[in-house]
Amino acid sequence: MKYSLRSLFLAFFMSVAALAFAQTSIHLGYCSDEIPANHQSAVLSDAISARFRAAAVIPAARLKALAGAKVTKIRVGCPEGMTNWYVTLRTSLEGTAATKSVDLPTTVEGWNEAELKEPYVITGETDLVLYYAGTLPAGEGLVLGDKKNPNGFYINYSSEWIDASALGWNALCLQAVVEVEGEVPANDLAVENIAFESAFAKIGEGANATVRIANYGFADAPAPVLHYVAGAGEPAQMALEGTIAVGEYKEVNIQLPTASCTEGFNDVRCWIDSDDAVKENNELSQQLACYVNAYPRRTLIEHFTTLACVNCPYGDATLRAVVSGREDYVWVAHHVGYREDELTVQDSYNVSGINGVSSAPMAAFDRTVLPFSNGSSAPGGGIGYMNPSEGKAALLPCFNYCAETPAFVSVDINAAFDAATRTLTATVSGERNGLLNLFYPEANLTVQLVEDAVETIGKQTGSGSQIHDHVYRVSLTPSLGEPIEWQGDAYSQSFTAAVPETWNEGNLRVVAFVNRPYKNSDCTNIQVLNANDLRLSTLDGIDNINIDRSAASRREYFNLQGQRIAAPQKGIYIEKITTAEGTLCVKRVK
Repeated sequence: MKYSLRSLFLAFFMSVAALAFAQTSIHLGYCSDEIPANHQSAVLSDAISARFRAAAVIPAARLKALAGAKVTKIRVGCPEGMTNWYVTLRTSLEGTAATKSVDLPTTVEGWNEAELKEPYVITGETDLVLYYAGTLPAGEGLVLGDKKNPNGFYINYSSEWIDASALGWNALCLQAVVEVEGEVPANDLAVENIAFESAFAKIGEGANATVRIANYGFADAPAPVLHYVAGAGEPAQMALEGTIAVGEYKEVNIQLPTASCTEGFNDVRCWIDSDDAVKENNELSQQLACYVNAYPRRTLIEHFTTLACVNCPYGDATLRAVVSGREDYVWVAHHVGYREDELTVQDSYNVSGINGVSSAPMAAFDRTVLPFSNGSSAPGGGIGYMNPSEGKAALLPCFNYCAETPAFVSVDINAAFDAATRTLTATVSGERNGLLNLFYPEANLTVQLVEDAVETIGKQTGSGSQIHDHVYRVSLTPSLGEPIEWQGDAYSQSFTAAVPETWNEGNLRVVAFVNRPYKNSDCTNIQVLNANDLRLSTLDGIDNINIDRSAASRREYFNLQGQRIAAPQKGIYIEKITTAEGTLCVKRVK
């Protein structure tokens, strides 16, 4: 069976497992020794030859029982005619080679075996990556085995590693030949992985986690009793049912009580009752981040679109479906990704670059790498779904993940517009709690102006529209932000901007967000920690931001769409304060 890999996206979670056999020379991998007659074949291109890198990861927990053994060969299941290929071992996907690479001739169909130049001694302290690379002939694919395994198939055919196994693909036909002196324990159950459902847990509320227990032995084993504890709480236990087959695993969902946790990082320990000979992998610890209180937050949507892009109307409709009926977002559209148009701003290329944008329509949520992202090293992902409902189904879980991540810093915006000089003054202020420094030691502030209802001369390809919302106009800070000037645990920074006559000040929004700084070309840790915006449509007559609020002669309230409301409502709202000195609008949270 041949399948295309071109449509794969990065899976949000990664995990590990392995299989071995009890003999002096064992084959360590995720597949049987016999390549299935009707095996899956993952084709990279039907039209041209394709260069690739592929790998499987053997976890350190599996290798503890093999400490001191030597990897002497690597076996790869291949199609006929693969060229320019080599094999090596690594200790991580992105790391350097742990052994000298072995260059090999053109492959034959079936197993191809390479002897390492020097044996690799297993320590049991690090993962072991079985790695090979080559050029596949057009229409030929990577050979896959007869079953799936959580970490049995990683593929890199451009510049990104993709965890193909998490998308349902079978494991690679890829094995390490291990020479073992002495006996290998026949029974070996291990706690292999702990994965939390959310990045943070609120103290007093349960934290959901998935625990993976694997059978590294050579005989089926009864499922054990699982014990677990979070922080200083009381241990709980769960008796698992059934058996775990050789080379297989069982995943268990648990809820961790967090009432006894403290703010910050807490140890979560999971262990099993097992009388096997390898005790070192019967227990695993993971750090759980806990908090008591967080600030109201809004999620930043960065949208990449152009007038020349025929699929961009689909992207716009998909995003509108995702945020329909919500107010917990801030939307900014950058007109880059596919050619340029009359709304393109040069600074948008800085923003698109860190988000990994190479086409349009694309989007990023809070600059966070998510399952819909096009790779593991940048947040941007495609949003050109022809059916908005289908797009919403795919993107909403990603958006919700960001929206539900607690914020440990607040963002408030005050603004004033002087109609005589067409000068905008904006003050962005807020505070942090004690967890911001712990989880995010560095934070930037980015402030932008965005305009809605912008009329263009050209028409949007596909829709014919000439009215565009969320249009990025200018940054009042450097385009990627600047360090926050903290005064204790508070900040307040003011900015001014001349508003061109061609911009409608009534349609402008001040957008502000706190974001992790972009450093060392790393686009995986640039998350937006909180965002906000303020519409200037409610700033009628403002000419002084420093008015005396206590002398207000009138107070009016508006929702985020600029509609007047009778009184403050729960959530985010705008208060318009009128005094003898002028008018001021303040965004508030109730």
